[in-house]
Amino acid sequence: MAWAPYGPHWRQARKIYLLEVFSAKKLESFEHIRVEERRNFFSRLRSLSGKPVVLRDHLCRHTLSTISRMVLGSKYFSESEDDKSIVKLDELQAMLDEWFLLNGVFNIGDWIPWLSFLDLQGYVKRMKALYKRFDKFHNYVIDDHQSKRAKDKDSIPKDVVDVLLQQAEDSNLDVKLTRDHIKGLLQVCIGLYILLGLFTT
Repeated sequence: MAWAPYGPHWRQARKIYLLEVFSAKKLESFEHIRVEERRNFFSRLRSLSGKPVVLRDHLCRHTLSTISRMVLGSKYFSESEDDKSIVKLDELQAMLDEWFLLNGVFNIGDWIPWLSFLDLQGYVKRMKALYKRFDKFHNYVIDDHQSKRAKDKDSIPKDVVDVLLQQAEDSNLDVKLTRDHIKGLLQVCIGLYILLGLFTT
């Protein structure tokens, strides 16, 4: 949605976000997650009492944990070496940092098209590598949600992924939501929630 031209796709994405993702009722339903993660955040800081603390790292971890649970329904990342997950906390944070960076870089190839094939700054190569990492992560999350939905067909949507998968089954949509649409909407949603989290912490 962030870079889509105005049209049916943009209007539909905006409608989904406003009614299903960022509505006051939906945000209020996540209050217990925010409270729980806030308690975990203060508990971690209390356990480090008397030691030097880099607050930025803890704030990033708190924001990412909260957002992951709200958007994805689970953290989907491991916080220690013992945990087995699709990605480690540091890796996911690095992927998001890279995503934010690449969204705002000045790419010469965008301004001088006949030079774009050279990828002088290496940004296109980095974008392709990041796409592969995020694609693997999103596929894992979506597959996990689909398997849970298959087991319990009458379950109500609990998180943003559930909402988007339910919307994808709606035959009345102006533009049918494909798997790639869901991945894109998820990525933007995570980015928006993280920005909101950083401004409110």
